[in-house]
Amino acid sequence: MKYEIITYSRSTGDITHSKRLYSTRWNAEAALRTAGYTQNPRLPDIWYSEKYYAKVKEIAP
Repeated sequence: MKYEIITYSRSTGDITHSKRLYSTRWNAEAALRTAGYTQNPRLPDIWYSEKYYAKVKEIAP
């Protein structure tokens, strides 16, 4: 399985897909943590930063 990160700009509403694919969900989430994102405690699949929301999504084979 491969995973990508989808980001949503809080100010402009633009949606972007990560250029890099990750082999595990943990690796994608680690990249978000490194980039300064925080996991939402009420919605654990949503991550946020000052300017963006993000979600790790599994890519269908």
